[in-house]
Amino acid sequence: MLWLKRLSLPLLLAVPLIAIVQVGTPAVIEPASLAWLGAALAAVCLPLVALGLLGSKLPGGIVLQVVAGFSYGALLALQLRESTGFPSSTAALGSVALVAGVACAVLLRVLCGRRTNNLPVSRAEQTMPEAKVAGWRWFAITAVLALAVPLSIYASGAQLRWHLLHHTQSLGSPIQKIIGVAPKTRDSELVTINALSGTDTARNIATRFAPGTTPFTIDIDSPSIVFVLIDTLRADAFEAFGGSLNQMPKLAATFERCQRFTDVLANSSWTRPSIASIFTGLIPEHHGARGIRDPLEPGHTTFVEVLSQAGYETVALQSNPTAGSSSGLNQGFDQFADIERDPYARAEVINKAALAFLAQRSGKLARDGQPANAPLFFYLQYLDPHEPYLAGKDANGWSATSYRAAYQAELAYLDQQLAEVLPQIREQLGPDTLFFFISDHGEEFFEHDLFGHGHTLYREVVHIPAALCGGPFAGGEIAARLEGRDVFSLMLGLANGSLRSNTDLLRWSQINNRTTRYLSLSFAGFGNLQLRPYLQSIYQRAIETGSETWIWNAYGNTWESYARDDSFQIHNLAGRGAVAPENQLDTLAPAPWYRAEPMALDAAEKARINGIGYLQ
Repeated sequence: MLWLKRLSLPLLLAVPLIAIVQVGTPAVIEPASLAWLGAALAAVCLPLVALGLLGSKLPGGIVLQVVAGFSYGALLALQLRESTGFPSSTAALGSVALVAGVACAVLLRVLCGRRTNNLPVSRAEQTMPEAKVAGWRWFAITAVLALAVPLSIYASGAQLRWHLLHHTQSLGSPIQKIIGVAPKTRDSELVTINALSGTDTARNIATRFAPGTTPFTIDIDSPSIVFVLIDTLRADAFEAFGGSLNQMPKLAATFERCQRFTDVLANSSWTRPSIASIFTGLIPEHHGARGIRDPLEPGHTTFVEVLSQAGYETVALQSNPTAGSSSGLNQGFDQFADIERDPYARAEVINKAALAFLAQRSGKLARDGQPANAPLFFYLQYLDPHEPYLAGKDANGWSATSYRAAYQAELAYLDQQLAEVLPQIREQLGPDTLFFFISDHGEEFFEHDLFGHGHTLYREVVHIPAALCGGPFAGGEIAARLEGRDVFSLMLGLANGSLRSNTDLLRWSQINNRTTRYLSLSFAGFGNLQLRPYLQSIYQRAIETGSETWIWNAYGNTWESYARDDSFQIHNLAGRGAVAPENQLDTLAPAPWYRAEPMALDAAEKARINGIGYLQ
């Protein structure tokens, strides 16, 4: 009976780990995959039990049992943190590891036994090596098994590797760290494939509006455009974009009188590359502003530059340090104001600056004898839905409910601020003013194990709301499949008069409707992330067709596939006969046609960016 208990120990120790994997991730894990993961966790527990049994045969063997127990405690604590977010602090992590380690050590001591007087008593008998040798041999065999099973899963590719890396991080992370190809290397391999193809797409935009080409013109009736970018605004904050209720009811009421673009995907899941795609009409691989140290190169042409050259006054008020002047996103603006506060300027500060500028501008136009409706492109970037949350509700722990409540408090605050300022802006600029609303990305509330953005390319962080209001554009929905980069041609069409009605806008959406959409993510982490290699260097690409979404991750070189009707993207179908579209990645994102120089971040800029959670 005792031996039966001892043989069941690896499974007994594996059960809590398997439960953490199953409960701690919202992704569906098929029975076969879960069985393999369970086998890997049980195999890792084998040498710990072997140490416990070996400790019963050796003088001072309690040391081995304590080592085995605390090794298990560390394993359980790390898996618990990675799967559930608890414990979040280092002290709490150590406490969990300590409690689990003591419990495991006691269990091994009780079930594996201790050295007793029944063992040989003569000096000659005590020095006999058989028990020791057999014990160490058994430990060696179980250690080999503990390595072989997870390594075999890693080598299998497809779904099993993905589960090992993303849902069994306590095993997958060290394996990837030791034998896996570095994500940056994987990304570089993909970037260099097809290096000579696709450059015309990027160069065309850069040269189309160059001096000496056919000029882009506007007329006297060109409308002023107020471009409102709300950072970190999820599409499902509105019923019109798939939400269950309107979390910004006043803005939602405004949207009812607007043309709503209901199926827009950001080209990336964090600010700089997403806005750069909006401004340039290019994917991140082509405009180059992919990482925290990668600015938008001056050689790229933004629609703001085109409008400025055509006669628009272009002004920006923005509050996000990752999208400030040093990011290169100020190209084409006559005035570009980085409004800085600690940790960021709230909507009321942006609004006050906006109204002050418009009042000053009206006086200047009157003094200069210019028409009051002279065209203005006015870019307002609000950061309020972004963390840290400043509206009075604190998020704590890894509770999705807590974070959502704090986020919704931010939306309520911003909703009121926009409701107050938008009519005043319209009054200053005239009734024909156009308002365009968009977000740069959404936010994840642990739908896929993490909080925030810039970690993944799932729908909650790339589906963004967009709406065009004012002038001839009455209420309605446009369901065309668009990307953030399509805003480039939309803004030019609004400025030069080629889009003058709902009919024109519908025709534009049909022309720009994309059968295949492309997204990408590049983000290098900072700080102490040694235990989380999947957050150190993030390189991902996604392709969405009419029926499915494929996501490639350089971490482990894994693929995910989700059916279009799997709106929460929890059933990974990769490895079930479908072929990953690697050739489409090459076609849609060939190598960049430039070589950008990374910019240096000084201490002050690092502090500002860190203040909104990017470098942690």
